[in-house]
Amino acid sequence: MGSFRSYLNTMKYSVTTIHLYETYESALLSKSDGELNQDLINYFVSEHNNKNSRAFIKVYLKYRKADTTDPEIKFEIKQLEVPEIKRGGNKHRKKEQKYLTKDQIHSLVNGTDLDFGLMILLMFDGGLRATELLDLRWKDIDIFKRIIKVKHGKGDKFREVSFTPETLVHINKYAEYAEQAEFFFDRTKWNYKKLYDRIQKRGLEVLGMEDLHPHTFRHSCNVYLKKKKIDLETRAKYLGHSSTKTTTDDYGHVENVDAVNEVKQKLEGKH
Repeated sequence: MGSFRSYLNTMKYSVTTIHLYETYESALLSKSDGELNQDLINYFVSEHNNKNSRAFIKVYLKYRKADTTDPEIKFEIKQLEVPEIKRGGNKHRKKEQKYLTKDQIHSLVNGTDLDFGLMILLMFDGGLRATELLDLRWKDIDIFKRIIKVKHGKGDKFREVSFTPETLVHINKYAEYAEQAEFFFDRTKWNYKKLYDRIQKRGLEVLGMEDLHPHTFRHSCNVYLKKKKIDLETRAKYLGHSSTKTTTDDYGHVENVDAVNEVKQKLEGKH
């Protein structure tokens, strides 16, 4: 679609409003690497606390949704809320978000196909987006360090995530029969829609949940790490929310190593 300014011009906003919204966009993106999330939006609206900032967020979400063809990014943007302006001490009531417990994750994995069960475990352990999961290659996975290099965002940007010893067992079993082509999961068998539909069906069959989707596992990872007393900044880096700038070489240099190490240490042993 192009720049935010082009979008605003198409929508016939006044010059004054365009200038204001561009200023807001710069302020918003200065706190992020370009990825939108609920914490960022809540902070922005709370910081400015006026009707113009709230109106900007509404317009900007529409722009970002229109500006991508990635179905998962569209879905993530659709889940974001524009908080109310705080007046006289009234607290904004946040939309309740569904997450899964560790036991529910196990219930979904047990008794299902090995590749699909492994997908669930990796989305939960690493907080992976569905598109990141489907883009995994065999060379991205280090079974000795229990680390995965995940390509995310535009360009050669990578972050590292970890996986549990339990997930390693599933990876080793999967490796015994899977054809080791470039991609870790069979791209002729899996795409976003097929994964989404399978999760919906499995969630209804096992947990009685009608609206389970790939992003539920990413959100559940965040909630699980929070309960393990992992701070917000570390969780943001681990999930790829913060401005973790990367230096590119022939693979991509990763700079969220400290976050990954902290997560691994907290998750070692029984959990």
